[in-house]
Amino acid sequence: MITLRLQCWQREWVKMNNVISIWAGVVIFLLILGVVGRGDYEHAVAVEHHYCEMVESKAWPAYDRNIKCEE
Repeated sequence: MITLRLQCWQREWVKMNNVISIWAGVVIFLLILGVVGRGDYEHAVAVEHHYCEMVESKAWPAYDRNIKCEE
């Protein structure tokens, strides 16, 4: 009887560990996506800033109508 209860408790513990592992993996995956997305955003801002600097210095024509450079 005690062995049966111990086995049931161990199975529940393994199931709980699997659930915790899955949630930990999901949280880590979302954090990685956030870091990568932030890096992409910062790169896009830097590219737009460089574009505006080059247009203002007349090195490039204003070929991208989607980017509004402040004058």
